[in-house]
Amino acid sequence: MKKKRIVFSAVCLLVLAAAAMTGCGPKLEEPVFVKSLISAEDMDVDTQYITDETWEKKVKNLEIPDAPPDISIYIYDQQYEEESGYRLHTISWGVGTSKLNEDSSMAVPLEFDHLQITWDDGSTSTADVGHVKICSLKEKGFVTTREEAGYTQDDENYEAMAFKAKRPMDITGIEIPYEKELFQVITSLEINDIPYDEIDFQDPIHLEKGESCTVGYSIDDKKRSKYGTVFVEAQLVGVDKQGERQAGTFRMIDRMGMGLDIGAYLKRVKDQ
Repeated sequence: MKKKRIVFSAVCLLVLAAAAMTGCGPKLEEPVFVKSLISAEDMDVDTQYITDETWEKKVKNLEIPDAPPDISIYIYDQQYEEESGYRLHTISWGVGTSKLNEDSSMAVPLEFDHLQITWDDGSTSTADVGHVKICSLKEKGFVTTREEAGYTQDDENYEAMAFKAKRPMDITGIEIPYEKELFQVITSLEINDIPYDEIDFQDPIHLEKGESCTVGYSIDDKKRSKYGTVFVEAQLVGVDKQGERQAGTFRMIDRMGMGLDIGAYLKRVKDQ
């Protein structure tokens, strides 16, 4: 009897080892959509969702609930990659509108957090996709460069951008879309090593023509959020001697979130 128990235990261990080697994940009854935190001018969007490896449906149509009547959506690509028994699907789609600026950017901002999905079998569902905003950004008064900021691609925990003034001005702060949500990902944001929220109209940073200031932010790889994709275009803002607004754009990206770890993301979403 003891020998049979040993043999049975050995078989169980082999089965568990085989499952671990094949990376089979728990079965998902429904797709899990990856939440995004996006605010940008780009009118093309990637939406991702996770299924188990048996999922065969494809997205036939997307709609933004309560979108203005001039808004249309076109899907131009769908792909998936497999990892650990799961599939990570990417829907690449674009927004069309008749209301455009001269530079072909959106004249009226579009913001949404859900998508209405029609699958190729005719079924429908609504997905929470995080926070997405498409909006036009006007820039004036700065030349931007990473090199002067001492930025290095090797430092994955830190990003920096230098802003050189084209005219004398006072830097009065940073405009940040989804500020509260963004600080679930980043740990610090500074202008010339001064915390951004200590700079305003009463306490600006003065720049003469040709002088630069540096905006930098840090990401803590242990501070993970529900967002699988982070791409936020923020603006350094100020005023010149005539009181005219000056603005320069920089991108705040969670580069450590690129190449989504499916198992880790599912666990993170479940824990939250």
